[in-house]
Amino acid sequence: MSADATVSPDGGPAIAAGSPAPPSHQHRWWKARTDIRFATLMMAVLASSVVALTTVFLSLPATEQLNDDQVDPCLRGIAARVASLPTGYDQAITGTYLMQQCVRPFFAAQATTVGVGLAGQIGLAGLLYALHPWWLARRRRLAPLPADGNADVLADLAMLSRQAGLPHQPTWLLAPYAATHGGQAFGLPRCRRVALDVGLLVRFDIDRPGFRAVIRHELAHLRNRDVDQAYLTIAIWWSFALLALAPFLVLSLFPDLLRRPFPAALLQIGDDPGRLTHRLVTVLVLAAVVYLARNAILRARETHADVVAAESDSDGALPRVVAALPWPGTRARRGVALPAWGGRSRYGTHPSPAERARTLTDTDRLARMGGWEMAGIGLTAGLALRGVSLLGGNLLGSRFMAMTLVVLPVTTMLTAILAAAVSRDPAAPRRRMLLLPAALSAGLAASGPLSMGAIETSVTGVVGEDTGVAVFAVSTVLLLIGLTLTAAWVWSVQHGHAGRLGVRQRRAIVVSAVAVSAPLLALWYWMSFSGSIVASYRPGRPDPGWAIGWYATLADWTGLMLEFQIQAMQTPITSAGMVLLWAVPVVVLRWWRRSERLVGLRRALLAGLGAGLAVIAVGAALPFAARAALPVEILHAPANMEWDANPGFLRVYHNVYTALAVLGQAVAAGIVAAGRTRLRPVFVPVAVCTTAVLATLGLYVSRAVSSCVGLTGVQQTNLAQPCDGRLLLLDGYIGFHFHSILSWGAIAAVLAALVGAAARALLNYRAVTSPEAVQTRHPGRTTTAALGLLALLGMSAAAAEAPGHYQHWKPNPPPAVPDLAPPAADPCVIGAWREVVREEDAAPFGSLRYRFTGAGATQTYHADGTTILDYGAGVAYTATIEGRRVALTVKGQITARYQIRDGTIAYYDAVSNGTQVWSIDGADQGPGSSESSVSLSPDRYHCAGDTLVQSSATEESYRIELRRVVD
Repeated sequence: MSADATVSPDGGPAIAAGSPAPPSHQHRWWKARTDIRFATLMMAVLASSVVALTTVFLSLPATEQLNDDQVDPCLRGIAARVASLPTGYDQAITGTYLMQQCVRPFFAAQATTVGVGLAGQIGLAGLLYALHPWWLARRRRLAPLPADGNADVLADLAMLSRQAGLPHQPTWLLAPYAATHGGQAFGLPRCRRVALDVGLLVRFDIDRPGFRAVIRHELAHLRNRDVDQAYLTIAIWWSFALLALAPFLVLSLFPDLLRRPFPAALLQIGDDPGRLTHRLVTVLVLAAVVYLARNAILRARETHADVVAAESDSDGALPRVVAALPWPGTRARRGVALPAWGGRSRYGTHPSPAERARTLTDTDRLARMGGWEMAGIGLTAGLALRGVSLLGGNLLGSRFMAMTLVVLPVTTMLTAILAAAVSRDPAAPRRRMLLLPAALSAGLAASGPLSMGAIETSVTGVVGEDTGVAVFAVSTVLLLIGLTLTAAWVWSVQHGHAGRLGVRQRRAIVVSAVAVSAPLLALWYWMSFSGSIVASYRPGRPDPGWAIGWYATLADWTGLMLEFQIQAMQTPITSAGMVLLWAVPVVVLRWWRRSERLVGLRRALLAGLGAGLAVIAVGAALPFAARAALPVEILHAPANMEWDANPGFLRVYHNVYTALAVLGQAVAAGIVAAGRTRLRPVFVPVAVCTTAVLATLGLYVSRAVSSCVGLTGVQQTNLAQPCDGRLLLLDGYIGFHFHSILSWGAIAAVLAALVGAAARALLNYRAVTSPEAVQTRHPGRTTTAALGLLALLGMSAAAAEAPGHYQHWKPNPPPAVPDLAPPAADPCVIGAWREVVREEDAAPFGSLRYRFTGAGATQTYHADGTTILDYGAGVAYTATIEGRRVALTVKGQITARYQIRDGTIAYYDAVSNGTQVWSIDGADQGPGSSESSVSLSPDRYHCAGDTLVQSSATEESYRIELRRVVD
């Protein structure tokens, strides 16, 4: 390393010196950062190769024949096999199972092809790595360093090797045609080699400290054990480019190259222009990402070696040698100067001398992750996750297995990196705490549209990426909020302590952050991948009471359910995670010590206590308000708590109380977040948990008051029990109620906390404040007991609900599949029939059914197994509900196929070209629905002469009487 030092292929020259010391936590973290880069690079390359090799598989002639001979015929027969099942739900479940069985040969062949391709790619990378010593020796014409005339040099090299703490001295080689002053460490395990430029030997006599600086740097590479990573990185890149990118690019341009004769295959280039452009842009971006990740690993190992060498640089030559390095450098062996480029230091294989000098002065730069690096980690990990999910989701077919085996390990790694990066840099400003999660969110979000999986979607639809811009925007915002909250929590604990946290304390904080955020990030990924992250469900109009406007609106909004909240509620993270967010910092920061009392903790408990007592008070008054506002027929209506049922009063009452509890948690969170302490992200969960516990107890108080005042009459419901002390006893559903209230409250608390924090930021915009971290007053026993009880209740609720969570996520057993017996023919049914009487129970406002009557439609059954249901210009079916005329008008036709078996007519492949419109007293309720794909329930029938009577073969209730139409 001198003014004419060489930039070597493995990242360039380096510097080292001194006696070794045991690796510190800081050194282990520096090494871990390089390991993280290497792991994400390898995952991105291999996972993207899965999709690239899938493209090769889809282009094989054998794949086309497999689809034509097995897969497509099997898929076409599914509808007929499930047509006889009694319900649409049964048909969907069994149809999905049969579809997976049909495509099993396809995925088995795909897995075999991809496995062979990956094995070849890994094998090629291993071969290139194993041959790199031979290639470098041949390319640079290396020879063993001669002992004649170099005894003093060899003695000095042996001394430096001992100082570096190496168990074995490397083999010293000479590059006789390299006049520069550099070196290069390479070789296989147990056979390490260091090549010395011939110019470096000259430097031994004229500048021995500089000579030792170069040697120490190369020995630092060996001590850091990064030689294997460096050359494996290069080998993986070339293997990826040759066996994945190149075939993908060729087959994207010429998809028929393997299926058609050679000249004819070149006549048609790719798909439509838009799809082909997307494909090519994806390839270029992916190649650039992998290449830049490779360069980041090579740059990081150089600065790490510099710092290790500087620790034993007793001669003080290292800064001088670094400052004398030329920039840009020269290519090894050729001596050709590299072109100047401002981004070479940031994106090339070698850091600039100025960058290396800054790192030697401020070694914390090695532990400090930048925004671009975090975005790169998110992008490469996202590409890997999407590639593996595309194949793994189709192969596993189970969301539980896919989440556990594929998604959760990657999200655990990402959240650990983010939490560790924030924890390892306690002196960083607050804006850095916002930069890192924003960069990680940007990288993860960008991995979707930039992945190859965005083009090669799932064959079966088990997983896919058919999401729009709105879904992408909403999911990205949710991701940003979640990761920012994670970073803010870690940062607040780190800065909320009077002194610097120890290694074990930081580790406990990181583990807690990962335990809470990694499952939620996995859930976010899976739902955003499928597009269900924005899904929501409304309960429909209350019945009775749907005609009361304010009551219907109240039932609609309080009954709103978000798909993400529903799925998150099926995990213990809501209860246990909320406890961990405050219990771990209390233990880590040693809250119970007299000198370590956390400011704001008692205030958070009081805020939660006040909000919880307010919820109890309002809940106790709620029965009186309901009795004063609603008529008796609504209060005394039969209870129906099914999730898909029309919300009766009992369900509306429960939803309103839950909304009050959620509001109380949001108010408590906003009050705490508007405080001045840095530990607000820790204290907000304390307030929310306290409010949720009291609100859960208040639910039983509200029910007791409702029973004592006879709110719902004499029916035996939760609101109508004998008025005695037993009403206040807790039942087996308390864990469920607490979990439900807390899951909704957590969502509202996040929004309220953001508003409260924004309000505090505005108040402090011009005022300079210094928030306290500690105070000396010893905590009271009441506060300590309250914290212990709060933690016990939260963890107990999580444990109580764990069996139900497992039942939700575990794979379902295979459904019963109907036999393949051929359907029986009934000549009586063949012909045209007209409805003369139709009586059917329909649910116009949800799931509560009313009897509708009408007639006029015609049904025609053909001998070839097709049928037509014709409503003509319109057939109306009417009912009187609460004194109002409600009508369903159906127009157009429905065509389908049918089969008759055991006195039942089953329908499948139904297609509609008509519309249906609901109206109340002649006023249409919306434009009407016009779905092209519909489902017809199977009919039990009795045919005799010119009369055909149909009734429901399922749980539905209808009766249709038809007369034969005689031409």
